[in-house]
Amino acid sequence: MRLKLKITLIVLVLIPLGIFSWFGFRAADHEYDNFRITVQNLIKSKMTELDNQILKILDKRRLMLQKLTERESWTTDESHQILSSNPFVNNLFAQASSGNLIFPFPVKPLRDSERKFLIRTQSIFDQKILIDIRPENEYGRVNPPAHEDAWYTWFWDNDIRMLYWRKTSDGGVIGAELSMVRLISDIIAELPDSTTDDPLLSSGSMILADSQNRPLYRWGFSTKDSELFFSIPLSAPLRSWSLQFHTGKDFFSRSFVSGTHFQIFSAFIVLAFALFGLAYYLHFEYNRTFQEAEQRVSFVNQVSHELKTPLTNIRMYSELLEMSLPEDDEENRQKVEIIILESRRLSRMIGNVLTFSRHQKGKIQLKPVSGIPDKKIEQVLESFMLALRSKQIEVISDFNASSEFFYDSDILEQILYNLISNVEKYAWTGRKIFIKSRMENNLLNIWVRDFGRGIQEQHCSLIFQPFVRLSDRTDEGTSGTGIGLSIARDLARMHGGDVYLLYNNGKKYDVSPVDGSADIEIDAENQAGACFLARIRACDCSNGSSATIM
Repeated sequence: MRLKLKITLIVLVLIPLGIFSWFGFRAADHEYDNFRITVQNLIKSKMTELDNQILKILDKRRLMLQKLTERESWTTDESHQILSSNPFVNNLFAQASSGNLIFPFPVKPLRDSERKFLIRTQSIFDQKILIDIRPENEYGRVNPPAHEDAWYTWFWDNDIRMLYWRKTSDGGVIGAELSMVRLISDIIAELPDSTTDDPLLSSGSMILADSQNRPLYRWGFSTKDSELFFSIPLSAPLRSWSLQFHTGKDFFSRSFVSGTHFQIFSAFIVLAFALFGLAYYLHFEYNRTFQEAEQRVSFVNQVSHELKTPLTNIRMYSELLEMSLPEDDEENRQKVEIIILESRRLSRMIGNVLTFSRHQKGKIQLKPVSGIPDKKIEQVLESFMLALRSKQIEVISDFNASSEFFYDSDILEQILYNLISNVEKYAWTGRKIFIKSRMENNLLNIWVRDFGRGIQEQHCSLIFQPFVRLSDRTDEGTSGTGIGLSIARDLARMHGGDVYLLYNNGKKYDVSPVDGSADIEIDAENQAGACFLARIRACDCSNGSSATIM
């Protein structure tokens, strides 16, 4: 029992801890996702600010190139002068609506930079791409014809190149090639450096990467094990470039464990201590209560055992006194009969208490002997005759177990004591008791039926539970302990049988044995009362001194 209690307490502690851990880690995962999204949004907002700064640089270049291309043609000397005074421009160009290149004119002697420019833009001018397309602005929307100027980007030699162009009045285009080196330099000059007081940059680094994912500029804290956490592409016309945030693998785990995980772990420890403390307290209280109960039971057993000797002497001397009284001394004979009656009742009660205690401790063993069951039934019934006569209870018997039967006579005696005692105490108003016996197939069946008020139907399932008393009425005789039927059933089961409630006020119960041989006829005119069947199985001692149930 104590082992079961310990296991139960451990389970009661582990179940809430397990549930708390499951919900806690579910909540931690949810918080982790929210935290990650929050950090991503924060990084994204910072990257968007940087993207806007880069757009402002391009807008400045655009305004400068708009003024630079207000004239729709240049001489060679004028173009060279413009290029020398504007280092953010590599080359100037002009193309007629027919597709012919006006400047730089391929036939004229060209500078080396102009010749390389024509090589990398040959497909653009040959296919009249700038003349035929409807330009998009940086937000992806088509500009109206009145403002037809835009950026055009293409890839050359694994790198991005940019042209600014605008439509001329005759349908041609004029523009300039942007110096990417100067543009990158101007962008880097506007970006923060590693000394920036930014909490995010203390745990990671920001990178401006080109179209080949090569870092153009890095600032912030960088480690060898840094990996990409979040990135966004730049706005047009630099969509192939990106801003990236790199951080160590333990960026979230370090901050998260120090936050949410630590709180959950602390709450888990507090809950664990509280539950284990409660379990220890309950276990301690149970042990204390159990020890007190054992002491009380031990005290009752000792008192009951000590009462047996003087009670036996009282019974013996009262019976001797009854034998010595004259036949005509009715008054004293009645007094002595009361002493005998009550001493026998007390003896049975003490016997029940001691039997119940021994059964709980597993100390009851079968001691079978060969005998005639009917003789034992008559002997037990004779011990009740004084009590039955005093309540005017008529005994009706039908004994059919007169053959030799190998059984424990003490167990059968106590079973009968309890069944007949219930009739005497609770069903004496019926004024009759019917007892029948029969042997067949190594089974001894004994029926005990009363004709009293019977058992209330809602109580029929409780009658075999220990310490259950269905009535405390004082007019039903001496009160019992509530363990009689429980002891009778336990003893019968030890003997390979059982005790059944067959009928109650004429109603048959499904707790009866399955074979029809145990049935008994109930008078249709008098169905009141309850009928019990006590069944025990014969023992087999052929294997020596130990007895087994056949």
